[in-house]
Amino acid sequence: MIATRDIAAYALRRLLALDFAGRSVQYLLGAAGYTYPQVAQVFGRAIGKPDLAYRQVPYDQAKQAMMGMGWGKSAADRMNEFVKALNDGRVLSAHVRDERSTTPTTLEDFAPVFSSVYVAQGGRIG
Repeated sequence: MIATRDIAAYALRRLLALDFAGRSVQYLLGAAGYTYPQVAQVFGRAIGKPDLAYRQVPYDQAKQAMMGMGWGKSAADRMNEFVKALNDGRVLSAHVRDERSTTPTTLEDFAPVFSSVYVAQGGRIG
């Protein structure tokens, strides 16, 4: 998880420095490797629901829900493949968290932004 402002800040630094040639890739990994339960805990506190818990839905149920929202079967299958790879730790597993790849905005820093969007979209606090 990474804040878009951290991606923009990194891109701006590179564009101002012009310290690259041709094509290059820099993986940015966010401030820390958060678990889904940690995300639910932090965001739950931010929206006034400190007992909010993460609950994983079986892949077949997730597929049916996506298709119920208008996704095609193929798109739902590909999303499930991606989420399974993410859950199995195979996404970005070859990339090392170091000073260059770690960005400053923590989940706790972002929580007020999440809360404001939640409220604006009709959520209620309390």
